[in-house]
Amino acid sequence: MIAILDEYKTELSEISGYTSRTVENYVNCIALFIEYLKDQSISFADAEGTDICKWIAELKSRSLSFSRLEHHRSALKIFYAMLVKLEAMDNNPAAALPRLKKNGLSTVMPVSKNTVMKLLNIFCYYTYELKYVYW
Repeated sequence: MIAILDEYKTELSEISGYTSRTVENYVNCIALFIEYLKDQSISFADAEGTDICKWIAELKSRSLSFSRLEHHRSALKIFYAMLVKLEAMDNNPAAALPRLKKNGLSTVMPVSKNTVMKLLNIFCYYTYELKYVYW
């Protein structure tokens, strides 16, 4: 197991060029996932997409932030892609993991047409004035 995590560290740092902090973060994510699988009596090589989805659901139930959930998702995708590349697995069960949706209401509000027109008018006015001042 330690050899796989060492290979993963090498993949992340030397091949993919991630920072040492990101490497440490992703390795911790994988270590937590492997511990979860061990509790379920599943080998990481035998894990399926449904097992990975259950793990993500478990993380969501722990009220992790959206950013942390994305870290776990990315770590899993890279980990299993590495195993496929090393021919330790035939397919990547994490490849089909969808992007996570951010919970909560969006704070982005559209600007009214009237406001847009005012902004354009201001821009056009100052562009017109500067044209005659500097030319």
